[in-house]
Amino acid sequence: MTRILSLDDDPDVVSLIGLILKRAGYEHLGTRDSHEAWAMLHTHPIDLFTQDLMRPDMDGWKFYEQMKSDEALRDIPVIILTAKAQSVDKDLGLQAFKVDGYIAKPFGPQELLAAIREALTKRGKPLPSEVEYAHRKSLPRKSVRERIAALHLDLSLFLPFQKRRKSVQERIAALQDVDPEVRLSAVRLLGEIGDKRAAEPFIEMLEDEHGEIRLAIVTALGMLGDTRAVEPLIRVLREEAWTIRWSAAMALGRIKNARAVEPLIAALSDQSSIVRMIAALALGEIKDERAVEPLAQALADEDNWVRWTVAKALRQIKGARS
Repeated sequence: MTRILSLDDDPDVVSLIGLILKRAGYEHLGTRDSHEAWAMLHTHPIDLFTQDLMRPDMDGWKFYEQMKSDEALRDIPVIILTAKAQSVDKDLGLQAFKVDGYIAKPFGPQELLAAIREALTKRGKPLPSEVEYAHRKSLPRKSVRERIAALHLDLSLFLPFQKRRKSVQERIAALQDVDPEVRLSAVRLLGEIGDKRAAEPFIEMLEDEHGEIRLAIVTALGMLGDTRAVEPLIRVLREEAWTIRWSAAMALGRIKNARAVEPLIAALSDQSSIVRMIAALALGEIKDERAVEPLAQALADEDNWVRWTVAKALRQIKGARS
């Protein structure tokens, strides 16, 4: 399935993009944080990236330039979604920076989808089938794609309470589907819905043999913000694979529980720069005084992204004092 990552500091824009893309048959990942986007670009196969330009944590053009200087990321097509709508800004993006698309806000679904199709086609990347996410409400439960499509119908956030309850339970039941694609889709949808009834099933699934599903579960547990997940996530933070350690650090930062402080401080010495970066980001979110000295020492880290994130975390803790 064609996967698109969106970065925008406005959560409503991220949600809107996700709704448009999922209805069109794309797999969507979204974030408001440049650091998390940087980690996701390095740990998920991404077919296309959309980003805003004016963000409080990092200038969009600076982020784009760092992508193009990174051998692992330079070939990912990039579409700019921005309120900078003047022709001179668009010319700068298309001609000087050579982005794959430049769309001014506000934008419509068809404008976004047309730009994505054009960018993917030029790069020889696959497009989703129109049947994949059909809006029909009576889809036969035979193929994997039809079962995934059924999960996306009638998004729970817009349903009355009783129907919403049933909808969440149906998606929790889909966590046991025999096919990993269906389980993965159910995990991501439940994380977006944010219903804490999914917390215990997620914790039980942390041993899922499918690596991408485990990564999605860790991310979803952070989105739920349920303190029952703290100890399981701390265990994940100590695992061998760095691709899941960074996600556990991010999730612990979202839950903001003091029990995670010491494990996150230990992660500041992780061999992976992305794990160190996300651990610092998480400590900044928790704002615990115990992290000040270890973060001050981490200002000498050899990685620019880590040093920048450490400085941001120290500012957050200092701001919490005043």
